[in-house]
Amino acid sequence: MAGQNPNPQFLQLLTSLRSGDNPTRSAAEKAYEEALKADPRTALFGLLSCMDPTAAANGNDEVTRLQAATLLRRAAVQVGPTPTAWSKFQTQARSHLLQILASEPAQSVKKLLVAVIAAIAINSEENRWNDLVAHVFQLAASSDNVALKDSAMRLLSELLGTTYTSDVVARRQELGQLVQVGLNSQPLQPAALALVAEMVSSLEDDMVQAMQPALPLIEAALQHLASSELKLFEEALQNFVICAGEKPTFFKPRYSEWAEMMLRYASAKGTLPDGLRSLALEFISSLMEGKTKGLLKAIPSLPENALRMAFVFLSEVEDAGSSWEEVDEDEEEDDDDSLHGTGEAKVFFFVKKMGFDATKTALEGLLQQYGTGSRWQERLAACMAIRAAGEFVTSDASIDGMTTLLLTLAQDAHCRVRHAALFALGQMCHDLDASFPERWHARMVPVLVQAARDPVSRVSAKAISSLEALIGELDEQALSEHASTMLSALLDRLTASTHSGVLVTSMEAIGALAVGLEGSFKEYYEQLMRLLLAFVSKPSGGSSAESRLRGKAFECISLLGFAVGKQTFAPAAARAMSAMLAAGKTSADEFQTDCIREAMERLCKILGTDFAPFLPALMPGILEGLRLDHVLKQVSEEELDADANNTTENDDDMVLPTEDGLVRVNTGKMTEMLSVVQLLNVFIREVGANFYDYARPVGEALARILGCADSLLTVASQVRDAIYPCWADLVLAVSKAVPKHGQAAQQLVGTLVCQFVDKVGADLCKAEDPEDLVPMATGISSVVNAGENCLDGAQVQKISSLALEEIMKSLQREAALEEADRQHQALGSAGDMPQLDDDDDDDEAIDIEGMGDMEETDEKEARVALCSIFGACFKASPEAFVAQSLPTLQPLMQQWLSKPGPCRALGLHLACDLLEHLGDRAVAWPMFMEQVLEALQSKDAEERNTAAYAIVLAAQVPQFGSAYGSRAYHAVGSSLQNFKAKKTDLDGRRAADNAAAALCQLCLSQPEASPDLARSWEALLERLPLKTDLEESVKVNRKLFAEAVKPNGKMDNALVAKVLGYLTEVYGRSEHCDEELQRDISIAFASLPQGTVESLMAQFSTKQQKKV
Repeated sequence: MAGQNPNPQFLQLLTSLRSGDNPTRSAAEKAYEEALKADPRTALFGLLSCMDPTAAANGNDEVTRLQAATLLRRAAVQVGPTPTAWSKFQTQARSHLLQILASEPAQSVKKLLVAVIAAIAINSEENRWNDLVAHVFQLAASSDNVALKDSAMRLLSELLGTTYTSDVVARRQELGQLVQVGLNSQPLQPAALALVAEMVSSLEDDMVQAMQPALPLIEAALQHLASSELKLFEEALQNFVICAGEKPTFFKPRYSEWAEMMLRYASAKGTLPDGLRSLALEFISSLMEGKTKGLLKAIPSLPENALRMAFVFLSEVEDAGSSWEEVDEDEEEDDDDSLHGTGEAKVFFFVKKMGFDATKTALEGLLQQYGTGSRWQERLAACMAIRAAGEFVTSDASIDGMTTLLLTLAQDAHCRVRHAALFALGQMCHDLDASFPERWHARMVPVLVQAARDPVSRVSAKAISSLEALIGELDEQALSEHASTMLSALLDRLTASTHSGVLVTSMEAIGALAVGLEGSFKEYYEQLMRLLLAFVSKPSGGSSAESRLRGKAFECISLLGFAVGKQTFAPAAARAMSAMLAAGKTSADEFQTDCIREAMERLCKILGTDFAPFLPALMPGILEGLRLDHVLKQVSEEELDADANNTTENDDDMVLPTEDGLVRVNTGKMTEMLSVVQLLNVFIREVGANFYDYARPVGEALARILGCADSLLTVASQVRDAIYPCWADLVLAVSKAVPKHGQAAQQLVGTLVCQFVDKVGADLCKAEDPEDLVPMATGISSVVNAGENCLDGAQVQKISSLALEEIMKSLQREAALEEADRQHQALGSAGDMPQLDDDDDDDEAIDIEGMGDMEETDEKEARVALCSIFGACFKASPEAFVAQSLPTLQPLMQQWLSKPGPCRALGLHLACDLLEHLGDRAVAWPMFMEQVLEALQSKDAEERNTAAYAIVLAAQVPQFGSAYGSRAYHAVGSSLQNFKAKKTDLDGRRAADNAAAALCQLCLSQPEASPDLARSWEALLERLPLKTDLEESVKVNRKLFAEAVKPNGKMDNALVAKVLGYLTEVYGRSEHCDEELQRDISIAFASLPQGTVESLMAQFSTKQQKKV
């Protein structure tokens, strides 16, 4: 075909496709698609005929050839119009394409021809182009034509990493010679560098290592491009950044030279564009990602040099003048691709990756230099560097030095420096541990309060935001010291400023302060609530900024209500709800809607059953929001094709394949539906028996969702899982309504329980993924628990058998995982596993077991959830369970407890169920109590946690003391002494909390069994309040109060004083002392004789006396 004239029809078609006339171009596009569909072979060869450069005089100019090649490549990437036609075309067109490539004079067309040939070759699996690689090497060797050598190298680059890699590698000697020629020839260097980069990424490590002698040539070629062809240099640099991430060891012999070269490029301000400078520093990051230890070993000066360049980038900020002050940070884009943004990201990365010990000297030196610099950009860079690196600083002295610098710069003459310093201070409050705000709050608060009144509103808003961050980290006592000062500044901002950012952050800070002070906030409440209610009652202009501000006001109102409690807040609640309902009708702003929902949840929790009068206005919208047909819809291929031409299609829509066909999901409405279910759940749980009037319609709406086809529910699994606890709370609410509504309510409870158990039980049988099993099993146990005596003996046995069957399946799946892991380990010991270099980082190790560990964790959680069904069945029908299910479980329980491993946790959970529901009838104690005491010393935090809870239950039974009391004291004490959980170890901290709860129960119920009761009480009080298991904390505090005020109780007067003193400390903190307990404590103190109060006060600490 080469040398022939172009197809006139296609030549005209290509001309029309380039037409500036829309109708002409549209007609040509349609004609092309029809030609491709009607006679694909002719259409493809028509395009090929228009690519021949030897027919340029007949119409095949460069533009035409470029367009024809583009269309042919598009067809190749899409694997042709039909497989048969495409296969025939490939076979016949191959030689023509190589001839055209050899004769094409234009470089732009040559590059596209290379892409066409590669696409055809790669997509020819059934009709492989076996001699292509040989032809490419012939093309490169047969002539001194630089352009042909360039095309050959680019084509080899395209073929590497595909099924043709082995063909290329088979000619490695020729390949090496071609690369060497290319790197030594300036016109060929761009193609040679692209080929080298692809070889590094695609070839095996031994071949890549053999290429390392070429590193100096590669460096020289890059330096030439950097000084002559910036676009080609950028392409090459991008390729080698990828290489540095994928095969960092390729650069190992010359780590130092490459780092020096890249830092030189990064520092070439005015010579190289900012994008290329940033890319050069990215190379060092990519290299460091996998080879930090090796780099530090090879380049001891790397921390200093890399951080210095990051600081240079950080300080490259233009003075935007007053326009910077007017920027709304809430609407500002998060992505900052400037050199300043890159510099901050690199400080974060370098300090994190190399570690603070390695970077400390360099970082502190640069902070000193830049923090005291004469240019404001330098001082700003210091602030932002602290913000980026602060969370990795491990030295208190270093943190203190950074904080001192920031507090100075927060009062800088330049507003952007002040803003950056305040930003960094707030970030440090978030990132560092509790000791930081404890040490610094006295010096930070005055600076932040002063900055809150900054004349530049954007700086003022940042100061208030940082103040909020500090408030969130301080305890009540520290907050009390500054409350008046902070609130004075915040009130001033609320009344004097019109800046949206200042007003929003002020409300956020006031809300945080209210939550932190909680019981001590009442003196500030009235003035703030009047101000906020007046604001939300004003007509809204409807702008996005106003909606955001109104949403924050509703949030703040609800937080103030939470802080002062139901009695104080009730008069304002109706006005707040009225304003929220009105705002919801007049604005569809998503942010405001989310704020209103969260505020309504909080208000409902505050008001409890008294929230019921607001339900008539809310429930119609809630029920409408529970329609799954608004979220999911099954669609056909034809409907999708029709929608493809619909330009108004919703961006939130996505189509997923299921066993029953395609399902369109509106992700936005899915998220909204989850929010509705969550809000409904709060309404049901808090309103309780007063929700009865809505129980039937809500039950019907939830049942419609659970009754959907399995394929739909699988897609909507998040909604499904959210419905389970909602259903359980609905059953509990109806159960509470039985005394008032009688038989009708009781029947509805039975209907709801049976309906749920039948449906979800059937789904449980079909589920195989443990992530699905957990919410289903938890849902069944919660619903059965809520319904209490709604199941007969046969149903109890059926559900128990189902749970046991699923537990056994889970154990089988886990055994299979363990066997696969053993085989994997065997391969490793046999030498078949990848080995690491001596400079490899620990996190670079191939963690194939990691996924297995996650799956085992999922299985463990599933079994715990399934085991909870046994406890629910115990509660539903103790006699039936003991008679029909327990005989089957007892031997299994003994087996599960007999050895450490995944089954032991099951046995412990089952022991807890026996203790909780059989109490002093737990004649099976000898079967499990020895293992419970032993588990208190387990290295597994969950086992310790469960065992401790078992002791809490067992200690309440009188007979426990004589049989196990003394040993229980010793076991619990040893557990508390031996296991010191870190701050980040939540499981360990929860286990420690429950061990303390067990010690509390022993002291209260079995004091005679303690070998040293005074020391036991002392050890307990040292560990209070419990900080992780807050639910248990409230229970412990309730028990302590009940015993302390009991006439003729078991506590002596000194201990009563200690306990009451402790309770005054947690009073007002709802996470430790719920509203009911706070009320009881208030009543108890009010009823004490004056002499008793004086005696107690004399024994209280100063902090406790202030609370009284």
